[in-house]
Amino acid sequence: MFREQLELISEAVLEGSNRGIESFLETLNKDLKMDEIIEESGGVDELMKQLFVENGYSITELDDDAEILEATEAANDLLEEDGLEGKIDNILENLKKEGLVD
Repeated sequence: MFREQLELISEAVLEGSNRGIESFLETLNKDLKMDEIIEESGGVDELMKQLFVENGYSITELDDDAEILEATEAANDLLEEDGLEGKIDNILENLKKEGLVD
């Protein structure tokens, strides 16, 4: 009886490991196919641009890191000009007055 249980356990372990290997290989195959599709379309950036354009979004390109940095700084300046931090401070002060925040 003990040997039968060991045989059943061994079979279950073998079956489980075979399923795991098959699942891994299937996932690996899907990933390789996806990588091939992305490479054929010109890379991730081009694929994303194509998806946005197909869905009706306008795409503007930033030529280099300096332009990205300038755009980020401009966005931060806008937030500061709008007084976002001031608004947050006012909300916190009101919550403190009502005793909801220490």
